[in-house]
Amino acid sequence: MKVTSSPFRVTQQGVKPAPNSAAQSSGLCDLENKNFIAGMRKNIEEFLKNSNDKILVFMLGLMYCYGLRVSEVLALDSSCMLGNYQLLVRGSKGSENRIVTVFYAKEVYDSLLLNTYPLGYVYSRFWLYRELKKYGLYGYFGTNMYASVTHLARHLKVLTLTEQDVPRGTISHFLGHKSIKSLSYYEKKGKSAKRG
Repeated sequence: MKVTSSPFRVTQQGVKPAPNSAAQSSGLCDLENKNFIAGMRKNIEEFLKNSNDKILVFMLGLMYCYGLRVSEVLALDSSCMLGNYQLLVRGSKGSENRIVTVFYAKEVYDSLLLNTYPLGYVYSRFWLYRELKKYGLYGYFGTNMYASVTHLARHLKVLTLTEQDVPRGTISHFLGHKSIKSLSYYEKKGKSAKRG
């Protein structure tokens, strides 16, 4: 998987600036860089369309489309199924419950009916972390020295909604936050990531 028309390329070590690119010389490879964001969105969308790993596509699709936390995805089981490819996502970390529609790997949704245990009994956050790293689906956010891997899709969703001028209250509700103050985490990270 390779980012085209972007100064970044995906390697086994993650998304890196392409050789001799402006991004390489500036050192920008984070979620505040517009080229990185566009390239990562494209990589994720290509992965969702082309990967044969249906369970990973199912999980990443929910995280990317709705900004779900890994813990919310891993808690899904047959009791969450509402029909018509809709799921009740039980909010974690004190967040609100919400209803989402499955767009990717619908066959995994169908198989949830047979599974009385949550996905987290079979798949772990560490498995998901390793798989996303393996495919180069991670990035750096703010001044963090560690890559955002399992939280990347949530960050991208906030950035996407912010770029579309969606009101802060709507973004906060969409992510399941009980308070708009929770959104300040992403805003602080965004401000600290800007470089002059």
